[in-house]
Amino acid sequence: MVFLSKEILLETLLGYVSWSLYHALPPMIYYFPLQTLELTGLEVFSLAFLSPMLLIISPFWRLVNKKYILALLRLIMMGSIASYQAPNAYLRLLILALGVASSLVVQTVTWWTGNSVQRIQLLYSSISSLKIVKRVQWFQPGPAHKGKASLKMELLYSDLPVLLKRFRSSSHSGPAYLFCNRRIVLTSVIMLLIIIDILVSCRNDLHCLFGVNNNNKALFKQSEQYIKLFLWLLVGIGLLGLGLRYKVYERKLGHGPPRKDFSALIWPFRFGYDNEGWPNLERSAILLNQTGADFITIVESDASKPFIGNNDPTMWLGEKLGFYTDFGPSTRDHTWGMMVLSRYPVVRSRHHLIPSPEGEIAPGISMTVNFTGKLVDFVVAHFGNEEDDLDRKLQAITVSHLLKTSSNQVVFLGYITSAPGSRDYLQLIENGNVQDIDSTDKDRWCSYIMYRGLIRLGYARISHGHLSDSELQMAKFRIPDDTANYVDNDKITIDLSEVPKETHFSARVFQRHHGCGSEN
Repeated sequence: MVFLSKEILLETLLGYVSWSLYHALPPMIYYFPLQTLELTGLEVFSLAFLSPMLLIISPFWRLVNKKYILALLRLIMMGSIASYQAPNAYLRLLILALGVASSLVVQTVTWWTGNSVQRIQLLYSSISSLKIVKRVQWFQPGPAHKGKASLKMELLYSDLPVLLKRFRSSSHSGPAYLFCNRRIVLTSVIMLLIIIDILVSCRNDLHCLFGVNNNNKALFKQSEQYIKLFLWLLVGIGLLGLGLRYKVYERKLGHGPPRKDFSALIWPFRFGYDNEGWPNLERSAILLNQTGADFITIVESDASKPFIGNNDPTMWLGEKLGFYTDFGPSTRDHTWGMMVLSRYPVVRSRHHLIPSPEGEIAPGISMTVNFTGKLVDFVVAHFGNEEDDLDRKLQAITVSHLLKTSSNQVVFLGYITSAPGSRDYLQLIENGNVQDIDSTDKDRWCSYIMYRGLIRLGYARISHGHLSDSELQMAKFRIPDDTANYVDNDKITIDLSEVPKETHFSARVFQRHHGCGSEN
């Protein structure tokens, strides 16, 4: 008995590669204008999706109908998977475009010239490969080193992150949904269910394609039951592994003595791609870990959309660093995304869509973090574009109200697209009743750290290390013992000898930092 013909297996494999390439090319094309904020000319590679139009040229049609040409095009398609080993992003984009163009030409010729049986086989294999590729991809953003990313066979779902994030949007602390944070196990379960679905579909609808006739239907059905039992056994083992991995993750989460000192960091992430177009999650995790930050907000972090890679950096970084996580507002609200990573438990969290009548929707999060006994409020926000003046005005008013109504101990980490001393900057300072971590630093533009009710210990601007187009900003604070009666540090110095050693920033991430001390 033959469950799947060789032709269907081959076409399904080729279809799977094709759909994977179709998913991989748009993020690459989209990446360059996103990074430069202008058209680069590389958008011309999108014409690869129009390659079947070449078939209206008679000489080209006759050429590609030759067996050896079709074989060559299939080799080009399969070989383009290795684009992730290209030495630079431009060559990678070229190889991907060639693979997509070759795949579409092959698919078109096969559909047009095949007989009825071949077309049915191709139809079924296309449906099967599409079912799979909608949930998994060949390429997982993995370690990228010296401009190269490793080619891995890790599974990456696409639909599930959105569902999990929507579930997560109503959660207030990490542990409530940490069981969802197991990508590999969940994807394995999905793959097994897809296999079962394919088997059931072929039994009910396509017996002829699987070599099943009236004489061996009973044997086919019996074999199917054993296969289902085996697959569900694997599902059970996978779920057990899911629970064990959760326990490992849970042990990573912040536990320790009460903290009076903590650090907070903001970074525009650009969706997890570095300045050469390579996935940068692994290296970003290393950089963030080196900073030693206790509270991290990463703006422009929604990479769960197909054209940005179908990734979930919040889950990934949360597990990698052992932090509690929050992402908001959810992806269905069409923002660029904002995540929070906290070494200490999140007591409560609210997501905000900040007024944006003219431009891109601005996200915000207000939350309270428990530094094992000491509560501190955080407000994080990403304002709209500089060109949308009304948006920025309304956004500054809204965020200043959030700051004003927060507790006495509050930190603001924001991307506000306005210069120091501008209208929006002053709105936050004066009406939000907060102060700038370093009002003497006049060459900032987008990222700001402000606070109230805390003692500032230091401030650093850290190089992005080519992982993004924007620097990291980080501040250190101390929670006063008597929050009603304390003295803030009012002296700003860059002389390390004037600052207590325990408040120094890590030398491994040092670019420029200001320490804070008392005039007294």
